[in-house]
Amino acid sequence: MGPLVALLDSDDVQIRKRVIVILGQIGDQSATPTLIKALSEPDLDIGRQAAYALGRTQDPRAVPPLMEVLRAGDDDGRQNAARALAKIGAPAVDSLVEALGHGNPEVRERAAWALKEIRDPRAVSPLLATLGDEEGTVRAAAASALNYAVEQRVIDALIGALDDPHKEVRESAASSLGWMKDKQAVVPLILLLGDEDAGVRGMAAGGLGMIGDPLALKPLIDVLEDEKPDVRKYAAGALGRLKDPQATTALTAHLNDADEGVREACDWALEQISRRELGMDDQCPDCPRRGMELPRVD
Repeated sequence: MGPLVALLDSDDVQIRKRVIVILGQIGDQSATPTLIKALSEPDLDIGRQAAYALGRTQDPRAVPPLMEVLRAGDDDGRQNAARALAKIGAPAVDSLVEALGHGNPEVRERAAWALKEIRDPRAVSPLLATLGDEEGTVRAAAASALNYAVEQRVIDALIGALDDPHKEVRESAASSLGWMKDKQAVVPLILLLGDEDAGVRGMAAGGLGMIGDPLALKPLIDVLEDEKPDVRKYAAGALGRLKDPQATTALTAHLNDADEGVREACDWALEQISRRELGMDDQCPDCPRRGMELPRVD
């Protein structure tokens, strides 16, 4: 490592950048002090690469300097620091939880994102409290971050967040409830299909598909007539997950939809229904992963 680290003293910025990249690929914790020093390089690209490399080392010693970048860096710096802290994982949780109370909403939002990636039980209560943040973007990040915590208090809080005035919060809450696959969310998500925002309606449709409750069949068929193609696409994908033959007529009608994405989703959904009817579900274990899966909200 010595000769490689020595190249960081080069006057050539490109050489220093390349060395940082290589150190990140190696991921050796013996490079941590050098990478921490590189965080403060005048060249911003080197600092960003150093943050990435520190994440690859997963060295707890990198948490304090990365937290400083998260608190005081520019937008790109915060993003890279959050990613690195997420890769470090559990050793970063306490510092990230503390950052949920930072005065800058961008710091709070990035901290919530990192905690979502780490998925540590210690973060659940702080993230629940963050659902009451004054900034909608921060509340949305917290709602998204809670998608791993299948607990009654979390489900209740996310269902409550479906009524948030900020559309991104409603969308994130719908996404998390879909990934949780808890049937308590079915009726609230059906009601959300009438939301004024197309992104929220689409996420509600996708969430209902992930849960897979037959109660959503008729509402999802109705949503195939939504004016927005993305909403129709998610409704079709959700119907494919339900695999109920009663949706066949409506899906077939939309094979001629004006939007290519909707046509593809309907074709996929009809294939899933056909496989169910032919008893072929278990013969294609990868099919659900290839289908219209609900995207996680970042």
